[in-house]
Amino acid sequence: MVEIRHAATVCIFRESDRDGLEILMLKRNDVLKFAAGFWVFPGGRIEPSELQGNDKLIEAAVEAAKREAYEETQLEITVNPEHHYYHWTTPLGETKRFATWFFHTLIDYDMSSVQVDGSEIVNHSWVRINDIFTSGVSRMRQLLPPTYITLQRIKGAVKYQDVIDEFKRTGPIKVVPRVSYVDGQFCSMYPGDSGYETLNSTKKDVLHRLTRHMHEGKYRFHYSEECAVPSITGGITF
Repeated sequence: MVEIRHAATVCIFRESDRDGLEILMLKRNDVLKFAAGFWVFPGGRIEPSELQGNDKLIEAAVEAAKREAYEETQLEITVNPEHHYYHWTTPLGETKRFATWFFHTLIDYDMSSVQVDGSEIVNHSWVRINDIFTSGVSRMRQLLPPTYITLQRIKGAVKYQDVIDEFKRTGPIKVVPRVSYVDGQFCSMYPGDSGYETLNSTKKDVLHRLTRHMHEGKYRFHYSEECAVPSITGGITF
């Protein structure tokens, strides 16, 4: 059985009168074994020393988020435990599994110069969220499901306060997906979906899932009104 490791990640925002609200995206090296070539938020595993040095797991996650952000970007950030918005566990079947705490934070525009390590992280971009989906930023098509859903939830944000308000509206959401691949289609199912318990994505009576035809590179989220479990998107449709 693959060990589930604790991890933390953080959405880093900056805003200015000229550029508006922007989020920092990092590109992982194509040679990595996990999420090779994907665009991600800064983050990584929680170190044993961080787990031992804190009374609560969320405190260890906060420290890890700050440390990972600095290691990957050279940015010194603050992380508010109240800005935890997702807890996402990698599904069964993956070679590496993480139980990841997601946070968000704002950095001063004048302190937002990024320097990546050129090893694990090979590129970065400050980008307006909506541009990722509307202006053909094709180099960011490779997004993991938690990243994609996060960005979709806040793509209408104009100010950082809008981000705070959206995630505060639902509070932290715990996500434990189950994944199948059928005929070239990726399907990530969530509680309440007809196929969730049996891992049968052909069952479509009630939908609560994210799908992607691998040759298209585009996710689609499906949610039935009769689903007994609240949507992991917080009710946002896309």
